[in-house]
Amino acid sequence: NAFAAETGARYAVVVTARVLLGITSAGLCTAGMALIPAVYLCEDDRGSVIGKALTGYAIGAIAGAPIGGAFSLHEDVDTAWRQPFLVLAACFSILFICTLILWMKLPPVFRRGMPENFRNAQQPPATLWKLIKDPYILVMATIACVANLAVSAMEPLLPLWAAEHFTPAPKEWEVGLAFLPLYVAYMFTAPVVGRMLHKWPYWQTAGLSLVVGAVFIVIFPFMPAAYFWVISIPLFALGVGMGTIDIVTYLAMAVLVDARHTSTYGNIYALSDMAFSLNYLLGPVLATGLAQAFGNVWAFYSLGILLLLCLPLTLVLRHEEKHRHQSGTTEPNKFTFMLPTQFVTSL
Repeated sequence: NAFAAETGARYAVVVTARVLLGITSAGLCTAGMALIPAVYLCEDDRGSVIGKALTGYAIGAIAGAPIGGAFSLHEDVDTAWRQPFLVLAACFSILFICTLILWMKLPPVFRRGMPENFRNAQQPPATLWKLIKDPYILVMATIACVANLAVSAMEPLLPLWAAEHFTPAPKEWEVGLAFLPLYVAYMFTAPVVGRMLHKWPYWQTAGLSLVVGAVFIVIFPFMPAAYFWVISIPLFALGVGMGTIDIVTYLAMAVLVDARHTSTYGNIYALSDMAFSLNYLLGPVLATGLAQAFGNVWAFYSLGILLLLCLPLTLVLRHEEKHRHQSGTTEPNKFTFMLPTQFVTSL
């Protein structure tokens, strides 16, 4: 697909290749993340490995933009735009070889499909629609989508606000590097939190991350107008919060599907990736609409309020965790759903 985009002389060919590239990337991400809880059944081991996997995402986000920008500086414009696609084609070829080597080293039971020692293995795997109807899984997917939506909304909003707020206005390369602290924080947060998350309640960790994200998004309009570099502080804190939310999502999804359905992870991580992808679709649209309707400053406030509105949903997760630990069972569909208002009333 990347090679097709490189050789495509027409816009339609490039767009089609990019769509196929997105489908391929989604398949790789879902299959790769689903393999981790299948191989690592212990919760603390899962957290450590998933954290390392999310670190790869952050490294790609950090390295991708500078590499693409370096290629764009090539004197021959017709050649410059093709080179990144050739690099992608080479990277995917290397990944294909690595995947084959990994597949050959896996135990034979994993090559055939669902391992026989999975919990609830006598039941058929839960369908995607069944997982969507599960209220706890839907709540976790909603929290992940909204939390990451705030970050995706920042990408078009921050340059517009920076040009209006700072004196003198930052240069293009400075705005481009502004998101570097966010991804660096994400890169270090995911593995650290992943190793320790089995000791913390998921609902509490998710709620704290939402509060951190909301506070530091609201702080942006108060940044000193003379120093552009100070925005690296709230962006770094935002990266910590979003890295924590993502690792909580991937671990909590595996735990929920273990406790309430069959321990097969393809569909649950397909749902997680759908939630993450949805925020990249809606985030720029939301940011543009808020900025045009209320101005850039109130767009930041609105994003912070949106994160805080998700806090009651974490109480739903607390109810599920409480009953799961009290019962000490992983029988599917054992727990009843409780709305946040009902939970607060019962305290």
